[in-house]
Amino acid sequence: MNQVFGGGSRVGLAAKAFAGALAVCLPLLLAVHCGGEPPPPGEPCTKGDPKCEDPDTLFVCGDDGFARHVNCTASDGKKCRKDAKGVGHCSKACPPGLDKYGACKGSKVQVCDGKALTEGDCGELGQKCGYRVDGYAMCTKTCAPGANSNGYCQGAKLRRCDGQVYTDLDCASIDRTCQVKANGIAECSKPCPPGLDAFGRCDGNVARRCDGTSYVEEDCTKLGAGFTCQPLDRFGVGCRGCGAVTPIGVCSATSQITECTESGKVEHSSCPARGGTCGFSEDECRNTCNDTKPSLPCSALGLAPGAQKCKLNAFTHYASIVTCNADGKVEETECPAATDGSITCVEADGKATCNAACGPNARRCTDRGVLVTCAGAAVSSWTDCVSLGAKCVDDGVDAYCACAAIPPSAGRCSTKHSPLPLPIPDGGLDAGEEMDAGDIVDGGDGGDAGVAPVALQYTCVGGRIMTEPCTCVKP
Repeated sequence: MNQVFGGGSRVGLAAKAFAGALAVCLPLLLAVHCGGEPPPPGEPCTKGDPKCEDPDTLFVCGDDGFARHVNCTASDGKKCRKDAKGVGHCSKACPPGLDKYGACKGSKVQVCDGKALTEGDCGELGQKCGYRVDGYAMCTKTCAPGANSNGYCQGAKLRRCDGQVYTDLDCASIDRTCQVKANGIAECSKPCPPGLDAFGRCDGNVARRCDGTSYVEEDCTKLGAGFTCQPLDRFGVGCRGCGAVTPIGVCSATSQITECTESGKVEHSSCPARGGTCGFSEDECRNTCNDTKPSLPCSALGLAPGAQKCKLNAFTHYASIVTCNADGKVEETECPAATDGSITCVEADGKATCNAACGPNARRCTDRGVLVTCAGAAVSSWTDCVSLGAKCVDDGVDAYCACAAIPPSAGRCSTKHSPLPLPIPDGGLDAGEEMDAGDIVDGGDGGDAGVAPVALQYTCVGGRIMTEPCTCVKP
């Protein structure tokens, strides 16, 4: 029988004493004895990025200045892996074909940065996973009504449906204003510096352009070795350099495409965000986004099927032809770029043509480095010399693209190049015979019906850009 002292048993008093002691000691679980300070969780360390001690252990220096050694294998069989910046993570291995641009797996977004896989569930945020046009996968809200790929400004706020991703950004939060570029696309931008135009200039290795009211700046040194600021094409300066990127383009397992453009610039884009898939095109003789869907209906511009109209960009002074195709969608074909007014777009009987005043040799150079060939007053064909690493020269006898070499990306075999009305040195046609659009493309693209497309590639012969037939071979 328990002995009672002052209304309570000895066992009851002991239990109360233990409970009180435990309440005091619980916050000090790491203490050697109750009442002492807890020992540090590990050795002192200097704050820095987590790193892998071995394949199983992640070293982390906590905010309190003491080290932690995390066993990655204790969590779902993960390993310690470094990302592209060398930072350690407890992570699963990246699936084949997954890169830094990521991929959507249902509502989940997966990103592979180096060898470390990062995964998040967009559904937990009440969002979905989608692709931006530039290839990045991310969690996003549903696009708001009226928000398209061009976007719009609402005060300082930018709202755009970028592929499958909704952008809702307060430009003021990043010290920018919402501006609409010359091509109608809204973005967060700084005001344009005085005297800077759409073609822009290279300040050392920094490309600076003013596109409408939107200032564009690109530091080529940040893109890696081999990137330099140069005139890229008729649209202006930019960073040229593709490194090891193949000219025919690479499709990822998630239908993203990385390619080296004809002007020598690496571009990454998402085919799913454009309503298509990545695959090999026999016409272009390279990997590209297939089955993409034009988004603007002809009714938006008041165009009847087959009708055409001219469109002039008041800022860049570039003209283009807008056509309503058989699918009821708008297609836009650019006229050769010129800011001196030498290239115009003319409408007659529901049709539009690019016109120019060419010399006696029926060719001319525009002030933006484009070689133009005329048939009467109409432009019959043109090619962008600058995008081929060349210079458009008019020596008074003839106009041509003067070259020293052709960038590998521009020399690829294709039936879709802008036709060059220049002699073909080897095969196909007699030396000196000119090739027009009808020899290069089939009916409906400017040539005679039934004429088979001819695959061409650019070469540099005798200091001039030339074309020669080639055979498209699927890699």
